[in-house]
Amino acid sequence: MPKKDKPHFAQATRGADAKMAKKKIVVDADTCIGCGTCEGIAPEYFKVGDDGISEVIKQYDEKDKDIIEDAVDSCPSQAITVK
Repeated sequence: MPKKDKPHFAQATRGADAKMAKKKIVVDADTCIGCGTCEGIAPEYFKVGDDGISEVIKQYDEKDKDIIEDAVDSCPSQAITVK
């Protein structure tokens, strides 16, 4: 009985896993000015902490991609990225 082509299967699985990988919201603490714009737009996702720096309080959910993108695009210091 011939061997199955495992590398092909593994490659296909890797590709599927890459598509299913969760996106991550990141706030650069060195760039954030703590203005609260992100919190005002997406309070489910961002909160300005006691240190005056925005923090992510909920990770990326595809159903909220528009509001997250709006917060990213509205950040005056461009401190928020989605990876």
